[in-house]
Amino acid sequence: MPAEKKTNLPPAGDARNEELKKRSDELEAKIEAASVDAGTIDLKKVQIENEIAQHIAGPFNELEVSDAQEGKVYRWVYIGQQGRAVTQARFDKWEVVQGNDPEATELKHVDSTRRLADVILMRTSVENYDRLQYRDRLNRQRQQEGITQTVYDMGQKAGLIVKPYRMDTPQAQQASQHIDRMIRQGTVPGLPVNK
Repeated sequence: MPAEKKTNLPPAGDARNEELKKRSDELEAKIEAASVDAGTIDLKKVQIENEIAQHIAGPFNELEVSDAQEGKVYRWVYIGQQGRAVTQARFDKWEVVQGNDPEATELKHVDSTRRLADVILMRTSVENYDRLQYRDRLNRQRQQEGITQTVYDMGQKAGLIVKPYRMDTPQAQQASQHIDRMIRQGTVPGLPVNK
């Protein structure tokens, strides 16, 4: 199926944007149709090397914590950058699984910690984990409220009425495109223009 070559575009502006959107939609439809016809792989004809098969054939998953203790929550923490993430986790009352702890003994490192590549196993109590999750939810909520208030304040300063939109509506997409154009042109009310 030879591809049609369309090079004639309307002049810059909304008409061009609509034509490009139309062409993009057509291409996506063609790609989707082609991917359905692409076929599948017959797994009976695929040979897996024994070294790899031992890791995927059985129920073994290296990230699962064997002998996990009741009332504990586990996480793998990055140990690079002089252990910054481990130090931060310790401030949040996470502890390193090590020594004679029963968890993940198959991943015991020479220093008695449980390591997998560049991560180390840590644990905390369910109560502490719930407290940390609650704290993170509050922080995200405060951040969202701060952003929303900033947008409302900018709109009021520019004499605009700001209404919240769901991002999956045509109005929100239209507004996003309009704001994108204003940013590129340097005409956003309340923002300084760099020249």
